[in-house]
Amino acid sequence: ICGPLSNILLAIIFAVLKAIMILKLHYNGSFASPLYFLFDMFVYINILLAIFNLIPLPPMDGSRVISWLLPEKWREKYNAISPYCIVILIIAFVVFDLNFLSSATNFIIYHLYEFLEAVL
Repeated sequence: ICGPLSNILLAIIFAVLKAIMILKLHYNGSFASPLYFLFDMFVYINILLAIFNLIPLPPMDGSRVISWLLPEKWREKYNAISPYCIVILIIAFVVFDLNFLSSATNFIIYHLYEFLEAVL
């Protein structure tokens, strides 16, 4: 859980810095353009990593959460598939269109910026 939480915390910190740049420093797109882009990408990448790490397949952090929530009988069966999960993840990335990661990331970022705009 520490991985996704640290990603979320870093995303929030850089989203706040970006919001301060826009709202308080009256960013006009000139001198701070590379910094603005860097903050924006840092927020996006960290939220994407947090979502990716919460996928409920070992070795991702989401698997530990699911394992903890499952009853003992199901937990044993769930842990039995652990050696095959890397292959499952690779097949999922090759076969399926994983736009849900991008869509979820964009959704979270949009609402995070709206919240920060209201707070700041």
